[in-house]
Amino acid sequence: MVDCAGTCQGTSRHVAGYGMASSGKCAGALDVIFVLDNSGSVWRWVEDINQFTLDIIDQFELSSDAARVGIVEFDKFALKVSDITTSIDTLQSQLSLRNSTEGLTSISNGLQMAADMFAASTRDVAQVIFLLSDGDQSEALGGAATAIQKADELKLQGIEIYAAGFGQASISTLVDIVSDPVETHSYFGDELDDVANSFGSEFCARVMAQFYSDGCCEEADRDCTGKCGGTAVEDCSGACNGLAYDDAGGCCVVDDRDCEFVCKDRKSTRLNSSHSQDL
Repeated sequence: MVDCAGTCQGTSRHVAGYGMASSGKCAGALDVIFVLDNSGSVWRWVEDINQFTLDIIDQFELSSDAARVGIVEFDKFALKVSDITTSIDTLQSQLSLRNSTEGLTSISNGLQMAADMFAASTRDVAQVIFLLSDGDQSEALGGAATAIQKADELKLQGIEIYAAGFGQASISTLVDIVSDPVETHSYFGDELDDVANSFGSEFCARVMAQFYSDGCCEEADRDCTGKCGGTAVEDCSGACNGLAYDDAGGCCVVDDRDCEFVCKDRKSTRLNSSHSQDL
């Protein structure tokens, strides 16, 4: 398989390895942080939000080689509910301790805490935020513009943002917060059940489809150094429009490629003419 770990123009990481674990859950190395609205307006749904979060987490294979999960909640301030972990028991226990508040809403503080948790991690994997809210950033705390600005900062760092809104959630704000394409990264429902039955039930598949494939970034998405977004391994397109690999899995230098798309000196025959995988 072609290993193009990195980002395509700052938005999509494509690495080989998507699949299903023996448990039947989605398998792939990534860190996911749930950023949960806990402002005054969601007091009726705290337990439902907890269960919604656990149902999504249950879609992932949790291990040191697969997914890890962290949880943040926010009202006026942000609070770390759980560090990034592979322990479902820890996540369940920490969620059960959540209480409703009467605070204002600061989406930006929730996003920043998630970013700080990612920054403290030494694992070089895809980083994903799932934002759940029933409202908008309070005007007294900078309004929608502050939340959108914070999200833009995180997306520039390569963090992928998904969002689900219900109740009185601001569609326009969440659309501007999420990563592209908006259609696959956001969902809005009148009730939390609507979110759970649609977007929530397919979240793992959406994430894996975004981050895992058999191919490199499209050529138009590669920068002038031949890397995906400047961070991936080099583009492996060889002479005669083929793919060439050395025995270590890296690309041959251009002068070492021949028209059979093998490295002249090493004669590796690991070729891959397909760049897509149906998910």
